[in-house]
Amino acid sequence: MKRFLIVLTILFAVPVLATDAPYMTDSAQSMIGVNSTVQPSDCWWLTVSMKGKSYVVQFHVGDNDCVGTCKYFWDFGDGATSTRLNPKHTYKSPGVYILTLWMRYEDGSKDVCQGILQLGNMNPPEVACTSSGNSGAAPYTVKLSAMAMRGMKPYTYLWNTGDKNGTIKGSSIQHTYKNPGVYLAVVTVTDSNGLIGVCVRQIRVTGSLE
Repeated sequence: MKRFLIVLTILFAVPVLATDAPYMTDSAQSMIGVNSTVQPSDCWWLTVSMKGKSYVVQFHVGDNDCVGTCKYFWDFGDGATSTRLNPKHTYKSPGVYILTLWMRYEDGSKDVCQGILQLGNMNPPEVACTSSGNSGAAPYTVKLSAMAMRGMKPYTYLWNTGDKNGTIKGSSIQHTYKNPGVYLAVVTVTDSNGLIGVCVRQIRVTGSLE
């Protein structure tokens, strides 16, 4: 099996909105981010191999103490999903993917884990990002800004606000979160050589003040 360096950065393990998740979550498991071919964490570990120009990733649920009937739902970040315990998934191109694993146990308790998987780029641009605030009541308007360093100019900035409103281009954007929840605002920066850097801000929105 041919192996190579990937970068897996686990930024947050947070509850997601019930409307976004196949299983509602009561709590979130902690995760550990490391840089190696095999990525252990409280939620999962994985191995990566090449098949032509594609990346074949074998996922394994980490620290699995499920005794009875448990349910799992994986979102691989590229539009594909799986309900298998330890699925294998093929990514057809390098890039940055948001991984999400929802778990529902036999006793009815639920967990969710989320992280970022970057495949294929060895020296991505360094990205710093800020937000005008990180919590507030819905509707909550926040300004998100990012700045890239290293890499080759010009840069392309693309924001995913985390609330299913698509993507927004620009190094600085303004966005309004209309519903309560915990969101990950992810900015992906691509330099002129096609190398990618990412930065994430966590935004927490509470119920309306009215």
